[in-house]
Amino acid sequence: KLQFLYFIVHITNMATLVPDVGNNTDAAAPADEVGEHEVPTILLIVCLMNIFSFMGNRLLQKYKIKWMSESAMTILIGLVVGSFLYFAVGGVYKDSVHFDQETFTNYILPPIIFEAGFSLHHQGVVDNLAVILTLAIPGTILTTLMLGFSAKLIANGTYSELYERPIWECMCLGAMLSAIDPIAVLSVLGKLFKDKNPKPQIYNVIFGESVLNDAVAVVLYKVFLDFLENDKDPTVGTITLAILVFCKIALASVLIGWATAALSSLLLKFINFRNSPPTEITILLLFGFGSYYIAEACSMSGIMALFICGRTSCHYTWHNMSTKSQVATPEILHVMAIIAETYVYSFLGLAFWSFKHYWKWSFTILMLLMLFVTRALTVFPLVSVTNCFQKKEKRLDLRSQLFMSLTGLRGAIAFGLALSADNNDAVESGPVFVSVALFLIVATVFIFGNFSEYLFFWIGVPQDSPAPSSGSSAPKTTTKRLLGIEKRYIAPLLRHRDYKNHIERRREEIGKVLGDLERFDIAAPAQNQNSQPSPTGVMSSEYSHSDVQQSTEMAGTPTLDTAAVEVNEVVCDVNDVPEESA
Repeated sequence: KLQFLYFIVHITNMATLVPDVGNNTDAAAPADEVGEHEVPTILLIVCLMNIFSFMGNRLLQKYKIKWMSESAMTILIGLVVGSFLYFAVGGVYKDSVHFDQETFTNYILPPIIFEAGFSLHHQGVVDNLAVILTLAIPGTILTTLMLGFSAKLIANGTYSELYERPIWECMCLGAMLSAIDPIAVLSVLGKLFKDKNPKPQIYNVIFGESVLNDAVAVVLYKVFLDFLENDKDPTVGTITLAILVFCKIALASVLIGWATAALSSLLLKFINFRNSPPTEITILLLFGFGSYYIAEACSMSGIMALFICGRTSCHYTWHNMSTKSQVATPEILHVMAIIAETYVYSFLGLAFWSFKHYWKWSFTILMLLMLFVTRALTVFPLVSVTNCFQKKEKRLDLRSQLFMSLTGLRGAIAFGLALSADNNDAVESGPVFVSVALFLIVATVFIFGNFSEYLFFWIGVPQDSPAPSSGSSAPKTTTKRLLGIEKRYIAPLLRHRDYKNHIERRREEIGKVLGDLERFDIAAPAQNQNSQPSPTGVMSSEYSHSDVQQSTEMAGTPTLDTAAVEVNEVVCDVNDVPEESA
């Protein structure tokens, strides 16, 4: 695993940090200044920056510092390292160590999105599907339109060059600023609900919306950018065409993601790789990342396709893997996502020194205010509408809505789209968009990300999760009917035939291991009635390896270590089992 992680870090850093000497017209002797001896130094800087980020985040956890989020700490370390490179070293490495849009899009972003889809709590999403989809699709569209028109109005008097440009350029800015970053949101929510299991409703809604919101924002950006490149007038026919193009890209991306995950599930179902867990995990990763590149090659949304592929892979492909692969896959994906997230936020801090910025302060400050105004104008009406169709215990009150309106943190997706605009000749305001996006990202992460915990308890947001309705007396909603069709027809097609009986087999394995423990007079822990599956759909035994190891040392019996490992390898997915098997 360490060799694999080293390979990933080495390749991504090399792809980003090798200087492009051919395009550096300012260098008089580029071969001497930026040669083969500089590359190891640059890689050392990146490694040290990532190590400092992990150490800083560990200090936040150890000393329980509430006024600084992990994302903000990583950005701050990037700022400090960037200032050191710029001033202390004389700017020698300033142009070499930078945030590269192509590397971010093709190599860094896919692990983050795939892990987000794979780890999304299935039951939490299903229970709050209506409000998540309402905020993620109509909410993102409304936010984009309001930010786009606001940018057009604010530019009159503060940024005349943008005001004279077509409306589609302002809509591109609105689309990139409407992308809520799941990394920043998760770093905030992770501290609030670290010890909560299951996660409360507010957690599932905000995290689910942030992940889907990114995909919708990228699709909107592509639609508006296409209209800007083709210089289309904003007529009724053009707006209708924009709606149709958006639906086409969204549906095609969902289909690509689902079909790719289904193919990986069928492959592991009919070809037995259970004797080689690394091969199973490799197949899962190849199909997952393949869905992203297929969608991008077809001019669709790779983010949406990859997210759907991750969610579908957890729902189907994961069941066709061996027990060791089922345990290892979520951990490997999480490690890859952590590396990518640390890379992104540290380089966001470096971006203040590695780009030539064009600041329009009046325009930027007013757009920062509009971020929160449009967020509030989106959350309160849409959530109130969905509450009319929800049961009383599942409705989000005004305190939850207020907290949601203050947690719209921007991050890597917005900055990646800004870099894409900067590299496109059709977007004349691209350099200004980069500066605006970077300032708004840092402002939202530092202001609302750092003080979200204080706001959460000051507002008094409910922390309890509504009990999921179950049983024959529960009303048959449309969602439950669709899930019933999926469990009856699609799940048996994509999973092993004996997946319905895997809970009984796992129970027998647990009973066998606990029976071995009882022979050494070690009392089995009481079953936790409140235990719930983790976001990856994996539920482990009450015995942890460290607990049993400690008991082993006290009893002086080395045989218990094997039993502890067997307990940790017993997993089951309760949510995905049909009612007749459960």
